[in-house]
Amino acid sequence: TLTAKDVEKKQHDVTVVNNGTEGVLIKEDNMKDLLNRKGALLIEVVSGKADRYNSINFYVQTSDPSGDYYIRYKMQYEYNDTRNTYKADSGTNISNYRIKTAQLVKVNEVTDTAVRATDVVEVLQGGEISLAVKEKNVDVSTLTEEAKAMVPANGFAADFVGGFHGDERLESVELFLDGDKIDTFGKTVGYVVPGTYAEFNQVATMYAWGTSTPDSYGIPMILHTQNFVFASNGVKNKQSAEWLGDGHEIDAFYFQMFTMRREVNGKLVCENIASLDADGNVIESMTVPMPVEKQTSYLSNLENRGIRFTSDVSGISAEAGFEVINDSIVPDRMYVAARVYGDNKLYASFQSATNGKKPVKGEVFEIAVHYHIDYVNPEN
Repeated sequence: TLTAKDVEKKQHDVTVVNNGTEGVLIKEDNMKDLLNRKGALLIEVVSGKADRYNSINFYVQTSDPSGDYYIRYKMQYEYNDTRNTYKADSGTNISNYRIKTAQLVKVNEVTDTAVRATDVVEVLQGGEISLAVKEKNVDVSTLTEEAKAMVPANGFAADFVGGFHGDERLESVELFLDGDKIDTFGKTVGYVVPGTYAEFNQVATMYAWGTSTPDSYGIPMILHTQNFVFASNGVKNKQSAEWLGDGHEIDAFYFQMFTMRREVNGKLVCENIASLDADGNVIESMTVPMPVEKQTSYLSNLENRGIRFTSDVSGISAEAGFEVINDSIVPDRMYVAARVYGDNKLYASFQSATNGKKPVKGEVFEIAVHYHIDYVNPEN
């Protein structure tokens, strides 16, 4: 993980209020100079409710020579306190941040309160990309009566938990830009902070599916820690998952996903995909047939350590991959699903390196994932 010492902190004149302890407001004397500097980064804290965390937009400059094009990663805070709905994709019992979508945008103007940009095209489809876990052979004695009735004959949980799927709640969150802390709670008026390097940390508890009630979040299953780093070379996300109890059996433990757009309304974004080994060498490559009328899986190989996305026409490219930390896990399945939603979604599932599908209390899964979406205008 990079530290603030790894970047030059004083590349622009700043005024810090509250000594950096509560919130930081940076006023740029020459915003145009900032935006034209290679590797510019903008944090936009989106206006919200006084009693909730604010969503955050991270604008990462692309390689286009104009300096005007950015990838906007939308780190959305999602909150839904309903605790007695267990159907698939309900998104309930949640208080959590996640990168929900990303867009290629052209930045036109930056003020103290907002980034004014023209959306070019969505590059990340809405969907979970950090962690989603599904159990099998669930202990029905731990479930509510309503959840028991929803367990299929194969004994699988009726839904994943984590992120988009719900049953994940924040314990703590921190945001830093160039080493200065930024407050992300209760801002009813949005504001913009420019810089070069951002770090976003959050800790959340994931709860076993079907165990929440109006009076309880459920049975704690995993302590999920994430450290995001946003910079001009992309996004890094170091994750750990500590198992908080025994008796959980894994069906799928998707520790990295990536919802890279293939097309939007027939407009090509990244139609070519290639799987990569640990050294970045291409294992297999293909162009996804268009249109996609039925979801099909490609590039399934446990040797995959990354996926490269390119286009013959759009100027957009991307890479996503991972490294296992401390030999804690091994891949269980890896593939790219060409989905009718318009994306080519990377799925990477893992299991314990020592205990397989049945992790034990206190065991920690660790991974470092990375992704980088880039753009160069093909018309130039």
